[in-house]
Amino acid sequence: ESTYVRYNTGNLVIDSMLTNYENISIKNSVSFKASINVDNKLIPVKEYDLSIIIGNLLDNAINATSEGCYIKVLLSTDKDRFNISCENSISKNIMSKNDHANNDHGYGLSNVRDTVLKNYGFMSVNPGNPWIVNITIPIIR
Repeated sequence: ESTYVRYNTGNLVIDSMLTNYENISIKNSVSFKASINVDNKLIPVKEYDLSIIIGNLLDNAINATSEGCYIKVLLSTDKDRFNISCENSISKNIMSKNDHANNDHGYGLSNVRDTVLKNYGFMSVNPGNPWIVNITIPIIR
C-alpha cells in the first residue's frame, strides 16, 4: 500500500511527491488533503524545479506538524497561471524571531523562493498558525 500511487495527474513529480508526503502524514496521524486541477501541458516549470518547490514546501509542513494537525495542498492551472498553495497547522515551536520577522522559516524555503523567482513567479508567506505559502507562476506562451 505504501508504494501505491494515490494521485494520477499524469505528472510524475506531482503524483509521487503528493503520494509520498500523504503516506508520511498518515504514519504521523496528520490529516493530508490535496486538491489538484492541473493541465500538465500548461505547467510552466521543469520537473527538477517542481520537485524543489513541492518537496521543500511539504517537507517543511511535515516538520511543523504532529498528531492531530493538518496539511492542505492546492495545485491548479488556468489559462495564464500555475498556482501552488500549501497550508499547515503548526504544533511545534519551530520559528525563531528572525525566521518570523523575515518570513524565511523552513530549511528549504529560500530554495523555493529562488526557484519561483527563476520561473518569473511570485511567492507569499503568511507565517502563523496556520502557516500558508502561496505561489503563482505565469504561464508564458
